[in-house]
Amino acid sequence: EEMVQKNGARVDGLSGEAMRAELLGTLSGVLYQQGLCQESEAMLWQARQLAKSAGHAQLYVKLTCDLAQFNYKRKGNMQAAEKHFKEGLGSCMKTHGLEHIDTASTLEAVGLFYAQKGDLQEASRLITDAIKVRKKLLGREHASVAEAYHNLGTVQERLQNHGNAVNFYEDALLMKRKLLPKRHVSIAETEHRLGALYRKMRRHEDSVRHFRGCLGGCLETIGEHHESTASVLHNLGQATLALASRGRGEAAQSRTLDEAQGFLERALAIRVSLFHKKHVCVADCHGDLGRVRFEKREAKEAELHFWSALRICKKHHGRKHPDVALWSLWLRKGQLQR
Repeated sequence: EEMVQKNGARVDGLSGEAMRAELLGTLSGVLYQQGLCQESEAMLWQARQLAKSAGHAQLYVKLTCDLAQFNYKRKGNMQAAEKHFKEGLGSCMKTHGLEHIDTASTLEAVGLFYAQKGDLQEASRLITDAIKVRKKLLGREHASVAEAYHNLGTVQERLQNHGNAVNFYEDALLMKRKLLPKRHVSIAETEHRLGALYRKMRRHEDSVRHFRGCLGGCLETIGEHHESTASVLHNLGQATLALASRGRGEAAQSRTLDEAQGFLERALAIRVSLFHKKHVCVADCHGDLGRVRFEKREAKEAELHFWSALRICKKHHGRKHPDVALWSLWLRKGQLQR
């Protein structure tokens, strides 16, 4: 504030008004974290107006998009959010034109909003445009290009264009491995998405391979005792179980089932420790462990896990939930196996 008052001093190219706008924008986020939502929104509006008065187009666009995100994520006002996103993109195009790095960032932000809104075709178009601009300005191998490819893969996956989604995820992963530290969280995120998509496509070897890579990253960065690690272990257990069910020979199947059981038991132990033995996230671990024990012809143990999954689901969801029907069916199968 003292610097701002020194005869309109400029710091890092910002005028006094622009500096105030940037500070108010930052403070708006702090206020929201403290639960002061109305004050946070009012400060964001004030910051945006100051940026406009200062003629700082880049900051004005950023604060307009921040306001759009506030309306979407914090107020659930999709109409206002879309209005502000369109205004921000229009201002950016008018100020910088299409081939500018700020335009690319805004295009991607608006594309992600449309993806969240469910307008996937528009989201795909906007993110694709962002990638084209970034590749021209920054080159193909840049971290922001890799992240945009990941986001485009997510949109294509939701559009059921699985082949395209795989290509975008694989391109993103290849770039991230070249550009980022070996165990960077962004690499794990893309590997996790690829593992889940390959499992959906029944490409179980590829699914297991990527989930293993993701698990390695989790263990080195956040350790075993973390919900994200538990989630990856659970997914890896499911993928390994699916791989075992392909009938690869009795000995190989037995080893793979043992491995799946190990992953699922670790996931179960972490979740029970972090939450509670009757927490809803524990139910699927029990159910999938029941499936493993069923495949191993261990009917008594399978039945115990199915009972546990069923009781937790009934408690949290009621008797008419699809998961209750699912684990009831598996429990009956276990009883018949005995």
